Amino acid sequence: MKQSLLKFLVVFLLVCTLTSCAQEMPSPEGNSSSSSDAFLKADEIDISKYQISSVYQHSYYFRNIPGALLVANQDNGAALYYVNKSSGDERIYCFDSLCKHTNCVARTLYQPRLLQYHPYDGNLYGVPPEPGKKGGSRLYCIDGDTQEMRCAWEGNGNMIDTDYLCVSGQFLYFPVKRTESGYDIVRYDVEKGKAEVMTPPNGKYFHYVMYISGDVFLVTFVDETDCYLTDENFRQFTKTDYQNGFYYMNGSDAISILYDTRNGQHASVGFRYDNIKNGESYVVLEQQEPIHPTGFDGSYLYFIEYIWQDSGYLLGNILYRISIDGGDAEFVYDFGGTLREVVSFEDSLYYYRKEYENGSPVHIYGKLTEKSDGFVAEDFEIIHPKKF
Repeated sequence: MKQSLLKFLVVFLLVCTLTSCAQEMPSPEGNSSSSSDAFLKADEIDISKYQISSVYQHSYYFRNIPGALLVANQDNGAALYYVNKSSGDERIYCFDSLCKHTNCVARTLYQPRLLQYHPYDGNLYGVPPEPGKKGGSRLYCIDGDTQEMRCAWEGNGNMIDTDYLCVSGQFLYFPVKRTESGYDIVRYDVEKGKAEVMTPPNGKYFHYVMYISGDVFLVTFVDETDCYLTDENFRQFTKTDYQNGFYYMNGSDAISILYDTRNGQHASVGFRYDNIKNGESYVVLEQQEPIHPTGFDGSYLYFIEYIWQDSGYLLGNILYRISIDGGDAEFVYDFGGTLREVVSFEDSLYYYRKEYENGSPVHIYGKLTEKSDGFVAEDFEIIHPKKF
């Protein structure tokens, strides 16, 4: 790894000092920038916990970076915010105290799902939407120290699917729509700054669905529903019996959603576990009432049940979890408002929920902490930038 990995441990810490901004990003792992042990050796850094594809969570609302979470806020127009994991403060992801936040990174890349943090060089990579298009075709790099934004890969004018922007080693993998059929899988080397198109087997074209979790690489092809195991260089392809419907992964542990298709219905009613490498498979949960899957932490699956009322099914407020090893579902917490997602980073549970005030949606992020008598939920405090 190159020397820029040192900024992995002091990412963003100096920016506020340079701009005299009152906002401060937390020091990764709780280290102070003035501490004599603030800099760790590269081989002591566990980069996997910042590599979202280590536990593929199907997450739209969070990205994990050292000391903070990236989230979206729409209270004053869509903008990227960050949550200080230590203090729980939620602020706009811009550290220029004079910025009006009309065309900065926080506005350009306003959703976490457009971004991916790369622990190899400590930078963010993202695909800004382009005017008049459904997405973006260029890959940008946001410097972890200065927030300077530059185009890392010009692309070919075709759309990049950010839902499958995956990190592994020193690479980013992402699908790019072809002019003809299917997608190209592009691998970008963040150290060399070069991109290459991975080669599919003769006569086949990649589909956009791709999973990278730990040392498991799964790809799909056009006109097929089965996943293929491959390697980081995409040289060998082995067909599996697994369909391209995984919601969560933790290495070989893969979780798919069970659906009830009776009477024309297509509702989620449970989870199925598959071990990609040894072929083990079993149903974790199956029930009559529909569920809304909300998250996975590597050990537990989280969900909310729908409740039948005269007007139809409405999403409930109670969060449940069930171990992937089996057992009964257990109560976690009774939320007010609608829970959308639960994620686990560094053994901490975070949530995103939505409430309505005077008919307008309010987007709320917080942390779930397990106590001796159950879980406690604490919403993060939102601190909006001053208006000019």
